[in-house]
Amino acid sequence: MVVITFPLFSSKATLPVVHRHAFKRLFCAVVSLFLLSLLQANAGEPFKFIQFSDIHLGWGKHDSAGCVELAKKAGELAEKIEFVVVTGDLIDMGFKAPDPEALRLFHEFAKSFRVPVYCVPGNHDLSMHKKWEFDESEAARLVLGFQRHIGQINGVFECKGYRMVLFCELPLTKWCPHIEGYEPLAWLEKALSAEPRMPAMIFMHVPPDHEWLPERLAQWKDIVRRHEVKAVICGHLHADHLSWEGSMPVIAAYDCTNKHGDVPSFKVYSVDKDGKISYMTHYLRNH
Repeated sequence: MVVITFPLFSSKATLPVVHRHAFKRLFCAVVSLFLLSLLQANAGEPFKFIQFSDIHLGWGKHDSAGCVELAKKAGELAEKIEFVVVTGDLIDMGFKAPDPEALRLFHEFAKSFRVPVYCVPGNHDLSMHKKWEFDESEAARLVLGFQRHIGQINGVFECKGYRMVLFCELPLTKWCPHIEGYEPLAWLEKALSAEPRMPAMIFMHVPPDHEWLPERLAQWKDIVRRHEVKAVICGHLHADHLSWEGSMPVIAAYDCTNKHGDVPSFKVYSVDKDGKISYMTHYLRNH
């Protein structure tokens, strides 16, 4: 093999102006391809994460310590986990005046992991509890309670070349029609359109087509169809549910309680190098 080298960076080397411009364009193109190849390689790196949903801490006869037991079970897995996400209904009676013991248990649960724990609010978290009604004058107060004790109601982080979108969809549903100062669809569009572009996953509480306002649902579908959303991961139903929005899976998880006679559980998701998503459900069998 013969290797030919060109002293382009020699102090004695000169190029005509036209050639220098051509070289700059070529150099920029090569650098762009190199950076793109790095992004693609990163996006192809397999990883795993855990989903908990509908913990309902502080509910009546529910054994609230069950979520801590689930966390211990998750920590015993041999698999390497990148993060944990909780898809809503953390505190059963909501964040107007959250039960101190329920908050203590939640923070004990969250601190048991060695990886980041992310949360989105559910309808219980932002409800007035009485008849599960919402009062717009109280919505901002409930949001502030969630932010104070848990964190922001939405957010974005990156993992292995994917954009993970923590989305508060509640104003698109019958549960919480308005939160002052928050336009969820505008926020979602901005989050999915951010540079650099990358495939995304959306985490939220109420699955689409379940108790959503029809006009808002149509607008949401239009947004996700225009972006590379690989999956939408939800809770709320207290059931293992899979539906499809085109080729995009919408996955709802079982809850972490025995509130309706359910067996508390969590899901471990695997994303392979080709972007294929699968999951396994782990149950707390002694409940």
